[in-house]
Amino acid sequence: MKDVKERRCFWASFFTTLCLIMLVCGMITVDYQSARVGFGQSQPLIRILVSEEKTSLSIHIMGAGGEWDITALDQWVQNAENVAVTAVEEGRKLLEQIPLQKAYK
Repeated sequence: MKDVKERRCFWASFFTTLCLIMLVCGMITVDYQSARVGFGQSQPLIRILVSEEKTSLSIHIMGAGGEWDITALDQWVQNAENVAVTAVEEGRKLLEQIPLQKAYK
């Protein structure tokens, strides 16, 4: 009996959360489309501006929004990407050195 109640609570909260997410997404879509059609605004909801000295994130949703400096985050992501690419390249070099690997090619 307790298992059925727990399952019912889970599915009710899951469905409610899903409905709220869909409601917010619908409101944002309607806001964007009405601004585009009614006022001729073609400004995107989320925009990332990259210049040589800084990177900024601009969000404008439902008449509110702001702009944030994300230069440090951008540099961190670029460093992480460089590390991942280097690791993949070094892994390929190591795999090419294994004699069994050449037999399967």
